Amino acid sequence: MKTAYLWEQGECETNEDSLVLQQVETRVGMITLAAVLDGIGGLKEGETASGYAAEMLIVWFYKEYIPMAQKHKSSRKIYKSILKMLYEIDEKLKEYGKKKKIRLGTTITMLIVSGKKYYMIHVGDSRAYKVKRKITVLTTDDGNGKVLHRCIGAGKWQIPHWKTGRIKGKTGFLLCTDGFYKKLSSEEIFVIACPFRGEEKLLQKRMKEAGEQIKKRRMQDNASAICVCVE
Repeated sequence: MKTAYLWEQGECETNEDSLVLQQVETRVGMITLAAVLDGIGGLKEGETASGYAAEMLIVWFYKEYIPMAQKHKSSRKIYKSILKMLYEIDEKLKEYGKKKKIRLGTTITMLIVSGKKYYMIHVGDSRAYKVKRKITVLTTDDGNGKVLHRCIGAGKWQIPHWKTGRIKGKTGFLLCTDGFYKKLSSEEIFVIACPFRGEEKLLQKRMKEAGEQIKKRRMQDNASAICVCVE
């Protein structure tokens, strides 16, 4: 499994994006957790919201998911555990916001790769792509490009999107915030996450080159991405 990432502040005063990338070798094989989180810029303390949620994802991964994976728990039980974790993050952010008299929130797009299976959960307007011979968008945008309709921490709790599937052959996954994918074409995204093109250092080079292209196109938002290529 090869990975690469990008975390760029752009022309913003603060980087409100957070990234999670964890890999663990277990008795059931290598397990990878990847997530991109975009703090809501129109609200207060976007970096606090995304950073706190990222930390809680990592805690959940080691405390809850790894034991479940090693006991071969069903997808349904894993899904219920993720929902519980996200609901608790939502409640904690609302509690924090109430104390400080602010509203804050974050998008979450999370991918778990365990053996030849993947789990993806998503809320917000970040995206997850799957790349093989063609590119597929795995997520649904919770917004219209200007207004975000769903996030974690602000607004009414809504059930996140959930998807699971088998990985057949070489497959690339790309998770990215809107500041990343809005500045790149589908063809450029395909090249970044293509699983048939070289070693990990080349994957990171392609990610870095994408960051340079985004800068040239006036980077008025934070741009973050994680690529996971499974062979």
